[in-house]
Amino acid sequence: MAQNFTPFDSRVRIGHVHLKVADLERALKFYCGVLGFELQQKFGRQAAVRDVPKAIGEYYAAGVFPAYGLFARQVRGLTLNNVRFEIAASDLRPAVVFDHVQDAAVNGLNVQGDNNSESALRIIDSQDVLLSASRLLKPAPVFLQVEGVDNGNIIVDGGDISKAAAPLAFKNGASENSVKLRA
Repeated sequence: MAQNFTPFDSRVRIGHVHLKVADLERALKFYCGVLGFELQQKFGRQAAVRDVPKAIGEYYAAGVFPAYGLFARQVRGLTLNNVRFEIAASDLRPAVVFDHVQDAAVNGLNVQGDNNSESALRIIDSQDVLLSASRLLKPAPVFLQVEGVDNGNIIVDGGDISKAAAPLAFKNGASENSVKLRA
C-alpha cells in the first residue's frame, strides 16, 4: 500500500546532523540520494585516533570519544571487574583508552577487536596498570598499544589475547620496558 507523505514546509531547515551507521555506503545512498542531504564531512580511520579536548564543559561537547567502550583520562585508583564491551557494527576505535591513568586494576575485561583498527586497547602515558584475565573476542592487529614516554609498570597478566596478530605495540616514544606480558 502506497503512503502519501506531506512534504516539509519550505521554511524548514535541517542544519547539522551526525550519523553513525552500520553500512555507510547504504546510508549515504539514502540520505544523499533519496533525501537530498549534502555530505559535509566523512570520518574514516582518522576518527579512530582523534584526540579529545583537554578541557570541556559537558561530556557531549567533546564529540566522539577515542574509545567505543571506556575512555579514562587523568584518573587515579580505577578498578574494573568482569566488564564486557561488544559492538553491533565495525568500529575502528579501541574498546578502552587510558590516558594519563595511575593505579588501575582491570580484571576480566572482554572486548571485541577490529582487523582494520590499530589496537583493541590503548594506554597513553599511564602508570601502575594491571590488566588480568583479559579476553579478545574478535581479531585485532594488536591487543594493547602503548603510547608516550611516561608509561611504567603496565602488566598484562593471563587471559586469552590469541586473536591479536601481535600482543603489544609501542608508539610515540613508549618503551618496551614499560610493559610486562605474562602469558
